[in-house]
Amino acid sequence: MVTYPFLKMILKGDKKLLKTNEVRICNPPRYDEISVAHLYDTCVKLPGMLDYFPDVYPKGRQCSREYFFSILSTLHPEYTKELLMKSKQVRFAGEEEEQVQETIEVSDVWAEQLKAFPQFTSKCWLE
Repeated sequence: MVTYPFLKMILKGDKKLLKTNEVRICNPPRYDEISVAHLYDTCVKLPGMLDYFPDVYPKGRQCSREYFFSILSTLHPEYTKELLMKSKQVRFAGEEEEQVQETIEVSDVWAEQLKAFPQFTSKCWLE
């Protein structure tokens, strides 16, 4: 994460670094909702965040996921916690909807006929 231009800005006093023992390491799940590309512009506007990130990145590059979330969780622990909880709720709500859409209702008549075949006697088929 520390590039030559960023290091020059740190030494000049324009940017900051945290000591390793001050950082709350955070490596959340890789959900699209909480990708660095998705959150970066919003999160660097939070108080103090921009001090720990370069002003510019080389073309096609961004900061590492672990660095981004570790700085975010160190400076804004409650915001990070809320962000991660919301992302899990969104993720699991979507999975429940997918399960409902994939569920097939079977009438009692068909259930009895399907039970005659051994491959359909599993609980998951006829609950």
